[in-house]
This record gives sequence, structure tokens and C-alpha cells, in this order.
Amino acid sequence: MSSNLKSLTALGIDTQKARFALAEFNEDINAAAEWCFEDGKDWTPSSLLSTHHAPHQASSPASSFSDIPSTNRTPASAKVPTRKSIKPGVGVAIILKRDQPTGRQVDGKVGDVLTSGDHPRGVKVRLVDGRVGRVQKLL
Repeated sequence: MSSNLKSLTALGIDTQKARFALAEFNEDINAAAEWCFEDGKDWTPSSLLSTHHAPHQASSPASSFSDIPSTNRTPASAKVPTRKSIKPGVGVAIILKRDQPTGRQVDGKVGDVLTSGDHPRGVKVRLVDGRVGRVQKLL
């Protein structure tokens, strides 16, 4: 068992879910853990078997993660800034956790970057005023 897998199971995450998340997020333990507790909280191995998915079109990028149904995920076509482009002091527009259903954005300056890698819904940051959310665009 890898150290990343051991770390996730130590958090109480089911071994199969942890393996799936680590594979989907290229062994990025932070992104995998976040998915397990947020978007993937209801995921089970049988949920993949009970859902019929159409095969990928040749023009669409291949990703099994994109096949998992989710009601609050940002569409794959939406481009969010990369982790490398987000630094403390930079002006950003973020979506707060409580505003995810509406997509309402607030502006501010980055105080701390909380996500270690890129994330499909945006890198998580803490603004200088203390609010936490995912970056949708640079200002």
C-alpha cells in the first residue's frame, strides 16, 4: 500500500474510493482527499457499474472523472487559472463554498494559496480578508 493510500485510509476514506481518487488526480493526495470529502462523498464502486455512460467521442478528452455525475462541478469547458499563475497579492474572483450552487463570485486579493496543485473547479485560496474559495479568474 502506497504512503498516499495509507494517508487517505487513515482519514477514514474507503480503500477503493482512495485508490480511485489517487488515480484520477495523478497521486495528488490533497486533490484526492478533497474529492473524497466533497464531490466524491457519495461515490461507491457500484455507482460506476449502475450508471450507463455513452462512449467518449473522438473529439472529447478522455477522462473517467468526467463521466462521474455531479451536480455542482464546473463544466470541463470552463477554464480556471492554473496554480502557477496564482500568487499572494494577486487580484482574483472566487466562488465561496456556500455560493457554489449559484456560482456567485466575489473579488479580493490572495492571502494564501491552499491547493497544492491544479483543480478542475479552481485552486482554493484564502483572501487577505479571510474568505476562502476557488479561483475562477484573475483580475
